[in-house]
Amino acid sequence: MREFAAVAFSRMLTKDFAHFLKLYQKCVKTESVNVKRAIAVAVKYNSKSEDPKKIRIYLELLNPLMSEEAEYVRINLRQFAIGDGLLSRYPT
Repeated sequence: MREFAAVAFSRMLTKDFAHFLKLYQKCVKTESVNVKRAIAVAVKYNSKSEDPKKIRIYLELLNPLMSEEAEYVRINLRQFAIGDGLLSRYPT
């Protein structure tokens, strides 16, 4: 179910980037660790487009999660969203 949510969040971001980016910017401030994790992993999936113009946008979206206390979110943010996603596609 968690992966389904992350894939759905990614597909929505792909379908209407500007609209869902604004929504996700609000959602990263929620109390729900599941929503925060879904956004982080959605960035990983969405970064497959390898659009270099989006790297700063992705980092700004993920920035509020950098200080997240929940280990569940931090692990998914570090290992998946940043490590496997952004760094592998945007190494510089």
